[in-house]
Amino acid sequence: MRFQLVLDVGKRSVLPIDYQYSVASWVYSVLDKGNSEFSKWLHDHGYGEGVRKFKLFCFSRFFFPKFEVMGDRLKILSDFVSLQISFAMDKSVEPFVYGLFEKNHFQIADSQSSTDFSIRSIECLPSIEFQSTEKFKLLSPLCLSVLNESRNTATYLSPDDPNYGTYLKSNLLNKYQSVHTDFDSTNIPFSFRILSPFKSSLNSIKKGNAQETRIRGYLFDFEISTLPELIQFSYQTGFGEKNSMGFGFVERKKSWKKK
Repeated sequence: MRFQLVLDVGKRSVLPIDYQYSVASWVYSVLDKGNSEFSKWLHDHGYGEGVRKFKLFCFSRFFFPKFEVMGDRLKILSDFVSLQISFAMDKSVEPFVYGLFEKNHFQIADSQSSTDFSIRSIECLPSIEFQSTEKFKLLSPLCLSVLNESRNTATYLSPDDPNYGTYLKSNLLNKYQSVHTDFDSTNIPFSFRILSPFKSSLNSIKKGNAQETRIRGYLFDFEISTLPELIQFSYQTGFGEKNSMGFGFVERKKSWKKK
């Protein structure tokens, strides 16, 4: 399920360019206040350790009607912004999630600036029936990495890496099997094709903190062919890694019609 949120912007309207971690923290805090029905759903689906174990969601970057870049800051030049959030959850819990976010508010702040946001409206977006081949546009960077064992650090893959599609498939199947444990991942049809020039995006998580992490992702359009249920799942959770930090959020390309 996917929601469209319209957020009113407070009087102070400057925020850091790397605001994804703050949005993720807010989403977790909202879910953490969930009612008993929502908590029961998390427990029944293997999230008995609490909300922090639930990572099957993703969100877009903010959509700004007008803004200005000022160094490592964004100056919002409108009285509202919008945001989409997507969850891999049953439709049955949609009213509970809707109620959690309705009339909510939060702040994005660091040592240099702070901005208050409050929910003006929230809309449950219509479900999509996906085919076995679909085209998507990334609204936030897609991140894939491999572990550099000698340095114990992540090496982020570029879309022109010959194994990019292979790692994307592996990541998708691993996430899907974490929920659908009886799913047989052998001989799953899969193809992946990039449709546009790709743009690199380096993002800082917990910037200015001792735990600061820099993550590289890429923006591009792509075509994917596999089982429709895997495409549906990835649309809900995001493609690639670090989805709960706002990476890999997509929209279906509206011009795409399956022949």
